[in-house]
Amino acid sequence: MKNDLRIINFDMLTAGDGLWTAYFDHADEIHAEIDPEDPPMPREKRRAMLVSAQSVPYMNRYHYLLLAGGGEVAGSASASAENTKSPSYQSNKHVGRLSISVPGKYRRKGLGTRLLK
Repeated sequence: MKNDLRIINFDMLTAGDGLWTAYFDHADEIHAEIDPEDPPMPREKRRAMLVSAQSVPYMNRYHYLLLAGGGEVAGSASASAENTKSPSYQSNKHVGRLSISVPGKYRRKGLGTRLLK
């Protein structure tokens, strides 16, 4: 199975609708598992918010998708940190954020570790 998977850079500014759909299918599955009582925000609104956040000049943001055959998302990873353009960079230059998610059917196969590397 590991050979059928590939990690791609998910460029939110240029990604096509098909990749966004795969991303949201994954994100919605993870969200439902974490907080089943909280319905997800509409996809178009989330997309606009994510694209807007990607455009903030004070942050470096990186997003990756682990794609299975057929384009299904088998995992995702994102990392962000303030850059030198940020007014609070000196105070926060040691702070970063990392998020990795893998849907249930792909867990226990080393995919989260693969995304971390």
